[in-house]
Amino acid sequence: MEDPDIIRIARLLKRMVRVVVPRGSWREHLLRSKLLPALRNGRRHRAFDSRVLDSGEFSVDTALVTDPALPRRDGRIVLLSLAHIGDFVLTLRAISALRSSFPDASFSLVCGSWNIGWARTLGWFDEVIPFNFFTELNRNWTGPASNALSSFAQLMHGKSYDIAVDLRHDVDTRPLLYRIDADFRAGFYAPSEPGMPGLDMMLPSFENIDGNGRSIHAEARLMALSEAVIAAFSSCGEHPIQGLLNASTSRSIPPYAVLSIGAGDPIRQWPIDYFRELASGIAESLALDILILGGQAEESLARELAQLLPAATTHMAIGVPLERLPDIVSRSTVFVGHGSGTTHLAAALGVPTVAILSGVSRIDIWRPVGRRAVALTGQTKCAPCGLRQPGDCPFGVGCMSAITPAHVLEQIEAMLRTQPRDVSQTCTDIPRLVETFAQ
Repeated sequence: MEDPDIIRIARLLKRMVRVVVPRGSWREHLLRSKLLPALRNGRRHRAFDSRVLDSGEFSVDTALVTDPALPRRDGRIVLLSLAHIGDFVLTLRAISALRSSFPDASFSLVCGSWNIGWARTLGWFDEVIPFNFFTELNRNWTGPASNALSSFAQLMHGKSYDIAVDLRHDVDTRPLLYRIDADFRAGFYAPSEPGMPGLDMMLPSFENIDGNGRSIHAEARLMALSEAVIAAFSSCGEHPIQGLLNASTSRSIPPYAVLSIGAGDPIRQWPIDYFRELASGIAESLALDILILGGQAEESLARELAQLLPAATTHMAIGVPLERLPDIVSRSTVFVGHGSGTTHLAAALGVPTVAILSGVSRIDIWRPVGRRAVALTGQTKCAPCGLRQPGDCPFGVGCMSAITPAHVLEQIEAMLRTQPRDVSQTCTDIPRLVETFAQ
């Protein structure tokens, strides 16, 4: 649980920053457009080392990629629902979904005075803030008052939030969202406003399913927005991939590490000598058996690696039927692989997973994610490149060679130190386990 005194100090510091960096000033624009993204990226990517290859200008940083810092699930969330009674009714499913997904958060609602009674009766909100941006009757609406934005800024002065969401598809209320002091703002597309921070999460403006006149209901649009916020910021429960496990299979086995050597494209392949060195380090420092995992296409590579390792503690699982893979992977102590389907599987199953990723694709979009998953990459200016063959890279695939076995072993040890796995099995039966699931 967060220390209340620390929270109060943090909010006080935030207000002090607001005095030095007034809303709408060039200082705020600089802070949000340059400094904050740099800080967030710094939390997301930790560089281990930097080097220059071939004495040229090409440089590479070996970096750890983890989940970016997100708002606390028990933080402060403010919702804008400023339109009329019918619009308010249509927001309720979206609001209910947000409330259910952030049960420990403090919710505030800004709405027209005509909806105050209903909002308070629902009992969903810790604070209901009235603000009449529109007129109560739509027929009297001729546009916002000339002082609407300044009045709203004054109303919200001194209030700060973790997440702010504008529950309106039209663009007219987005300037109000820009003027809320929040770490993350979400809403539908609207033009940016000079000097204002804009949206951190922006759904496209949409009303039609296709070009044949079939429309998306207004309530469904708002549900899409709420689900996008939930997907981005709310922690998920158990992954549905767990449904693939064979719960009836129970076999006592020694603890083992899976090295999944399949990479798809050759340019994404980590050097086999690196896998050998990593396997030796795992066996020595963690006393784990090694299970080499791959498809039929990796059989020769797997045998090459196995011949470099102690036969008594090295096992192979080649061409295992897809439906049997979850059981083999889920029983492992740690999993190391490329950006392949089996690595995504391991991460989703909650197995401590280290993904070794090249610069071919966008790592922030395609890396495996899970409660115990991290990724290592060699960060370069040429990524993402989209190349498929190592010979196509003029820099010798430096994004992969920069990731050393020592980097991977460090992450494995760190994960097992902070989140140890239950490895209390005693019987040396890995070959029989693989044979069972291969049938």
